[in-house]
Amino acid sequence: MDFNQRDYFFQMQQLRQMPYSFMYPYQDLYMSEMETERDLQYLQQMYPADAKRMQRKVEETCDRLEYEGSMMYDEYPDRVSMLLMCDRIAEELRREDAEAQAVDEAQRQNGDETDESMQAMHMDRPGPPPPHMDRPGPPPLPPFDPGRRSLLEVLLYNEMYKRRCKRRQCRRFW
Repeated sequence: MDFNQRDYFFQMQQLRQMPYSFMYPYQDLYMSEMETERDLQYLQQMYPADAKRMQRKVEETCDRLEYEGSMMYDEYPDRVSMLLMCDRIAEELRREDAEAQAVDEAQRQNGDETDESMQAMHMDRPGPPPPHMDRPGPPPLPPFDPGRRSLLEVLLYNEMYKRRCKRRQCRRFW
């Protein structure tokens, strides 16, 4: 028996024993990631309106932090920095709430002024004073509820976790 032929025989037997899936263990990983992402987006559609707004702000903030050397990808992110990030997001949300409230109030007053001016035109008397004379400065910002603050922190930490996992998996395969 030729030794070359014998070695070839053993090599062929070893190849037959190794299962195909063992040689390519991550063949279905891409499809499962897509399915998981689609499932997450579907469930996020069911969030209440306030949580959806918070999630959008959190995603915008994390998009700004997605660069090489960012604190988001540190091995142990700093808790104080994370809390400051939550404070900034909460402040943005408070400003948006105050602006929306001011717009609603202005629209409501414009509707009342229109009614009053129509009445004044019919009664031949001067209308109400201009709106800029009787209003003080901008209204104070409403306080941010502690429950909303906690939800904001959870959403931020979850989003950072997702992005860190995605980055880790990408680095593993490249």
